[in-house]
Amino acid sequence: EKLGIFEINPKMVNALPVKHPISIDGSDKDRFWGSAKKESLFILINEEKVPSAIQTKVAVGYDKKNLYMLFICDDPNSKNLNLNSRDFITISINPLNSEKEWYQFVIHPIGEIKYSYVWKLYEKEESEKPWTGEWQASTTIEESRWVLEVSIPFSNFQVENVFPNDKWSINFQRDSQQVPLTTWTGRIDTPEQFGIINFKE
Repeated sequence: EKLGIFEINPKMVNALPVKHPISIDGSDKDRFWGSAKKESLFILINEEKVPSAIQTKVAVGYDKKNLYMLFICDDPNSKNLNLNSRDFITISINPLNSEKEWYQFVIHPIGEIKYSYVWKLYEKEESEKPWTGEWQASTTIEESRWVLEVSIPFSNFQVENVFPNDKWSINFQRDSQQVPLTTWTGRIDTPEQFGIINFKE
């Protein structure tokens, strides 16, 4: 409602089983990514909520221990990216589908810049919840795009096992000084507007 739109059915991205280890090297050349369906249709969040002309594509996989994600970020001016660029991918993951607390991971196209935290609605006088996740991210900057690979252990979320047909809330945002601010579905600070990650057989 804050966006002025209402999704009859939430967006869904399928996480497919990964049978062979994925090397987190910032490349989409891994055999798994070649066969995985890539979600796109990121929408402009500050304008009418229509698909952006410059898109971001996402693919997701999982094994017994990790969640894997690939982002392909189109950017006609990718050669201008440097450490001072304001350009970030934010991943919001809500495994418990909570309205008050979830995890966020932020990555810059220069892979040395990354951080993670618990996004939480704090009560008055409640102290900030400390948390540091163990995860990997790697990027490469190419002609007219940059590529991001991420591996996040399920143990980060205090989840021991993920089973086929499990569903978590999830969203992605791309904030850039070179391309418009976009999200996959709605605001990343409003779980009611998140989409769904569906763990497939």
